[in-house]
Amino acid sequence: MTSFVFGITMFACIMPILWIVFLFIYPRDISGHKYIFGVTNREEFKNEQTTADISDIVKSTRTLAFRIMITCTIIAFILLFLHGMVVKTAMWLSFIYLSIIGIMLPYVSAHNKMMTLKRELNITSNQGISYVDLKNAGSIHALKLHQLIIPNIVGFALFSFSILADLGLINLGNDIAVAGSYLTSLISGTMLFTGIIITLIAIRTDKMKNETISTDSDINANYNRAKKKTKANFFISFMCINLFFILAVDSLLFFKYYNVTAIIISIAYMIMLIIVIIIFVKNNNSIDKMYADDITLFTDDDEYWIGGIIYYNPNDKRILVETRMTSGSTVNFAGTFGKVTAAILALSIIASIAVIVWSGMLEGTPIDLRLDGDDIICHQLRDEYVIPVSEIESVEYGSDINKKSMIRTNGVGMDSLLKGNFIVDDEKGCKIFLNPKVKEYIHVKTTGGTSYYISDENADETKAFYEKIK
Repeated sequence: MTSFVFGITMFACIMPILWIVFLFIYPRDISGHKYIFGVTNREEFKNEQTTADISDIVKSTRTLAFRIMITCTIIAFILLFLHGMVVKTAMWLSFIYLSIIGIMLPYVSAHNKMMTLKRELNITSNQGISYVDLKNAGSIHALKLHQLIIPNIVGFALFSFSILADLGLINLGNDIAVAGSYLTSLISGTMLFTGIIITLIAIRTDKMKNETISTDSDINANYNRAKKKTKANFFISFMCINLFFILAVDSLLFFKYYNVTAIIISIAYMIMLIIVIIIFVKNNNSIDKMYADDITLFTDDDEYWIGGIIYYNPNDKRILVETRMTSGSTVNFAGTFGKVTAAILALSIIASIAVIVWSGMLEGTPIDLRLDGDDIICHQLRDEYVIPVSEIESVEYGSDINKKSMIRTNGVGMDSLLKGNFIVDDEKGCKIFLNPKVKEYIHVKTTGGTSYYISDENADETKAFYEKIK
């Protein structure tokens, strides 16, 4: 059941995002777009024959991308029926990486075709030329800093509240499930950190060099003001959604059973985030279309865009530049910040693979109970729990662990392995070391008040171990 729910969650989160990406980077109509597959749209592209050639590129590319998306959807549906948490996780991770590559390949191919077309037309004007509107240079900003700082302050207060609740300094009652597990503190702390990072990116984005598209300073001012206002609204909306998530996660401290509530919160967060992204992209594209006829000046740096996706220009000292694939900003990977970003992305991929390997080791290694001298050893890859026999207050044998109400606060939850801290029948802080496929279990209570629910690899070995220690 755990792996099936995981599969449903992955399908519901990933596929809508992939389809949204497809719709935005492969539009049916590219007229009025500032860039065509990462290549600057220009007057030379508007004659009849060139327009027909570009139309063919757009149509064939979109058709190929659509077929890739259909294939991805079918594969994702098949992944729902895989068995085994580790196998399913590994396959979903591979699917994410391959689907991202797959959806980008037609774009890269189309970019190369556009660059070839550009060379065939012998377009070399404006290469290496950068324009600056001295009247508006550095004077246009749309971000109001307090609109980002206030959500961070409130988020920090909520994070502090969850920490105090977990430490027991705020009494929420004994029946609260997650209080003391540090689950809400971890999640709200992560989202607070995300909010701080987004704030820094927003400030840097607002300070980006203004773009010069015309010899008319008023047009430049209005264009950059509109673009920066759209970006500022996106960042502010993101911060509000981020704050909502922190507040909603902290509300779990007041729920005895929080699993369903947590799922609802996560779904609501994803829906709001997707809506905000869609609005931002549509507004940004609308601005480009509105000013399409006013663009008389542009910097031709198409050669520095690898596949129309990655910007690598050693001569450009800017950290952030406007992305060409959808809307928003990207980093200049030729700079120090860009290289650090690339390294972090590479490490993230390596880390995700390492997690899969570790999970495979967890699922593939059977649990083992043994009596070593005067200690009960719960071993799986390492000694998870060591229970001194002298500290045992009571030992009970149970025939069906499924009759117990179990809520995991932290630890491992797989189809073949449960271990970590759980709430069992409203008792907090229980230590679990179980094979979920084995109904039989041993309940050990220590003089310190800690409850252990343990089992061996199978029912016979669990029963035999109970006979040793009862």
